[in-house]
Parts: sequence; structure tokens; C-alpha cells
Amino acid sequence: MIIACLAAAGVLALAQAVVTNVVQLGALRVLLGLSLGGLLPSITAAVKHLAPPEAVGRVLGLGVSAQYVGQVDQVVANAFVALDAAGAGPGDVVRSVVYVRSDDRADLAATWQRLLDSPLAPAFTSASTLLGVAQLGFPAQLVEVDLTAALAAEGHG
Repeated sequence: MIIACLAAAGVLALAQAVVTNVVQLGALRVLLGLSLGGLLPSITAAVKHLAPPEAVGRVLGLGVSAQYVGQVDQVVANAFVALDAAGAGPGDVVRSVVYVRSDDRADLAATWQRLLDSPLAPAFTSASTLLGVAQLGFPAQLVEVDLTAALAAEGHG
């Protein structure tokens, strides 16, 4: 089950790079969510079965931490694409809101530190809010960043 879900997730993630409209992207995101929905519980079950009982918590904790790191790095990459499309950069950001699907202060702090250590860090020197939330928009989504940039109007310096 792990291999099938992992293969499906990989194919679906790569397929998103060649979509031509939002309907295709939406369909692929739903299918990716379903494959991740099968992958994550399968991995948890395998860890519980294979790891010594005293190590299960540590192993699962490391896995969750790795997911946050990976998602923060992807959020940073996505933010640069969006800012660039608007003709902006991190220094143009005047407001940021970071949503983390967790109520654990350690998860929030680790996410915030990863953002501050990233090339996107200048975006978080303005009005910034870090929120722990119960859910985000997609299955397995752990981090979302909302940025507002201010740009000079055409002809104004």
C-alpha cells in the first residue's frame, strides 16, 4: 500500500506541472490528497509495527517535523513565484499571515524560524501574524502563508 500511494502521489504531483487550466489542477489536487490520505496512515502503521515501542513517538515526531520543513520550503518557493508575477519581492511585503495546522507552540516556533531562515525572511519584518489553526484547505497541508505587498503606482516613484 505504501509503494502504491507513494507512486500515485509522485505521478500526481508531477502532473500538476503541465496542467493547462484550473479544473485539471483541482482534479489533480483532489487525487493527490487521496493518495496522501492513504500514504500517511500506512507509514504510521508501518512505523508502529517495525519500531521498538519506546521509539515510536520519536520516529513519528521526526516524520511530522520533516513534513513541516518540506512544506515551509515549498511555501517559500510558491511565494517567490507569486511575488515575482506581481513585480514584487520580499522587501515589498507590508503584511504577512502564517497559518500552521497545529496547536503545539513548538510546531509554530519551528515553522516561524524556518521562514526567518529562508530567503523570504525580509517579508516577515513588517506586520506579521503567526496562527495555529485546526485545518487548512487541502488534506495533509500543514502551512500556508498570506502575503500582501505594496507596489509604487505606475509613474510614481
